[in-house]
Amino acid sequence: MELYLIQHAQAHTKEEDHGRSLNPEGRKTIDNVSAHLKRLGLRTHIIYHSTKLRSRQTAQEYAKVIPSWRGCVERQGLCPNDDIGPVMEELSSSRKAVAIVGHLPFLSRLASALLLGDPERDVIKFQHAGVV
Repeated sequence: MELYLIQHAQAHTKEEDHGRSLNPEGRKTIDNVSAHLKRLGLRTHIIYHSTKLRSRQTAQEYAKVIPSWRGCVERQGLCPNDDIGPVMEELSSSRKAVAIVGHLPFLSRLASALLLGDPERDVIKFQHAGVV
C-alpha cells in the first residue's frame, strides 16, 4: 500500500473568510509542490479530504496533477481532533494507493501511530500543502 498524507494548504483566517478558503500563498505553494509531484508521476486510487473547505480545495488542486481512479472524496473523520482509529482500521485492510488531505493534529497523530505505534510521539513535521 502507498499512503500520502497531505496537510491542507494555507487558508484565510476566519476574520478574512468565515469559510477559510485557500489564500493566494496557499495556492502558490500547491502550484510549486504540484510541479514536483507531476515529475514524480505519483498516482493514487483515491484522494480523501475532510469536510472543511480548505481541505477540499487542496485535494481538488492536487487532483489536477495526481491521477486518481476514484478522484476526490469527502470523508468524515479527518478533522483536526478526530479519532484516528477508524482511519487506521480502514488503512490496515487497504491494498490501494491512498492520499489523505487533512489537518493537524490528526495527520501528525496518524503518521506517528503508523510509523511508531504511538500517536502521541510527534515524528513528522508537517507543513501547509506538504506531502508525506
